[in-house]
Parts: sequence; structure tokens; C-alpha cells
Amino acid sequence: MSFFRSQPDVETRLCTAVNVAIQAGDPYQLQSIVLLEPGEGNAFPPDHQELIKSLQQNYPAGNGDSEKRLEDLVRRVVTETAESEDEEGRPVQSWGSLVTFLVGWMTFLRDVDAENLVLVFELMTDLQP
Repeated sequence: MSFFRSQPDVETRLCTAVNVAIQAGDPYQLQSIVLLEPGEGNAFPPDHQELIKSLQQNYPAGNGDSEKRLEDLVRRVVTETAESEDEEGRPVQSWGSLVTFLVGWMTFLRDVDAENLVLVFELMTDLQP
């Protein structure tokens, strides 16, 4: 899957692609974006490799505000996760919990070492609610 090239950075492109998949109600498109493991040859697709490098550089582990900045980005770009109300002021079910998942997923990609299966297991466990 090739993320939207018109966006300035890979994180924004990924979030835009996720938002479009949600709007389209396309679970297969969403599944092709949110990969949990490398594909053939133990490698992620080029867009995901670019994402991993960018996350390591721009949202490094150990930086206290990396996850908060990622969360802000996801909330800003993945507009389908916004809370809303119907005409009578009642809350409408949204994809709000997806924000937490996407931030966890991106930090998982940033930190994962496919050669260290114990660490992979621990990181995947952290993705579960």
C-alpha cells in the first residue's frame, strides 16, 4: 500500500490513509496499512520502512513527549476518531479508541526488533487493551 504522497511527512500520510479507510468502511484497506509483522524476506514494505525510520528520528523512544506528539498528530489527521453528537446531543459512537491503538502501533513499529522475539512478544502484549 502506498500512502498518500501529497502529505509532507510519512506519519501524516499514514494517518490520512487510515482516515480514508475508515471513511470508506474498508477493513481490508485498514488491514493493509496497520501491519504487525514484516512480510516476505522479513522486511516491511517501503512505506512502512520509511515510517519506522521517521518515527525513530522524529519520535524517539525515551523522549518524554514523543507519544503525546504522536497522539496529537493522530487526533488532528484521523478526523474520524473525533467525538461527536447527534441532533439531540447524544454521543455518537466513534473510532476514539483507535487513537490509542495507532499511537501504540507506531511506537511498536519504532521499537520492534524482529530478531528479538521475547521483546516482540512484550511489545505486542502492550498493544492489547
